[in-house]
Amino acid sequence: MLPFASLSFSLTEEEEAFYEILAIHQTALQDFEVIKEVVKEVTAIIKKNAAQPDWYKKSDTKAQIMLSVKRILSRKGIGAELQEILNEIMEQAEERYKEWNYEVA
Repeated sequence: MLPFASLSFSLTEEEEAFYEILAIHQTALQDFEVIKEVVKEVTAIIKKNAAQPDWYKKSDTKAQIMLSVKRILSRKGIGAELQEILNEIMEQAEERYKEWNYEVA
């Protein structure tokens, strides 16, 4: 089993949420450093797009986020469980950034 981010692996609290999604799907990725890279890229993309007010209500913005995240996952070799992982990441993004303070971005 993969180590959990909370064991001080230099991930922020925001990144830990996405790390846990990938860690659960062990057939997708097994190298912690690769998972960490993916998580940091995914978090940055989501935060950038979530800076728009009501982003989660805009289908074009959500589609842009999904496409960007899917590209990251595919580029890192995630084929198995790709759609399931993508759906879980989007659910987590909506939960975490729905009421996000836009000035922080």
